[in-house]
Amino acid sequence: MTTATRHSNASGVRTSAGHRLFGEDRMIDEASAATDDQGPERFPALQAALFVAGCVLLVLTAANLSHLGEWSHRWGQIPVVVLFFLVMSIAGRWFWSGADAVLAKVIGNR
Repeated sequence: MTTATRHSNASGVRTSAGHRLFGEDRMIDEASAATDDQGPERFPALQAALFVAGCVLLVLTAANLSHLGEWSHRWGQIPVVVLFFLVMSIAGRWFWSGADAVLAKVIGNR
């Protein structure tokens, strides 16, 4: 493993390839810095799985909207609202994260 040449300046430490490092004790090699970026040939499998999981969670929560009244009588309004909001937030986040990644792969970043 080869380490990059380091040059110190006021804004931090830069390698010979121009990668910025903050902290004198942190070493980085140019090969690993170049592989940190995801290449255009790689399909975002994790984001696609998150998209599917987000869709499933959104459908399940929408299908169970009629049970919210029963659940709030059984367990209380505050826990039901908080957990419902949490599940919907996570599902929405997964859905949009996956949708953004898949669309960026299909139509490209613009």
